[in-house]
Amino acid sequence: MAAENAVEAYRYLSQFRFSRHLRTVQRGEMPENNVGVSTLNATLQNMLKAVFSTVSDVQSAVARRYGVDPRA
Repeated sequence: MAAENAVEAYRYLSQFRFSRHLRTVQRGEMPENNVGVSTLNATLQNMLKAVFSTVSDVQSAVARRYGVDPRA
């Protein structure tokens, strides 16, 4: 289950990033990875919170498994 959640989180973030980059390029601008949270609607904000919660869970599990600090 955790692995499936991690894969879905990765897919969501990849699609989110690709879509934002595509729109930026279509406007003739350089894409970047920084996103102002205030520019997102509540639904997107909530989705990203859920996705990053999953990412945090995976990082913590890896850190416990290998005895490392995930913030290092």
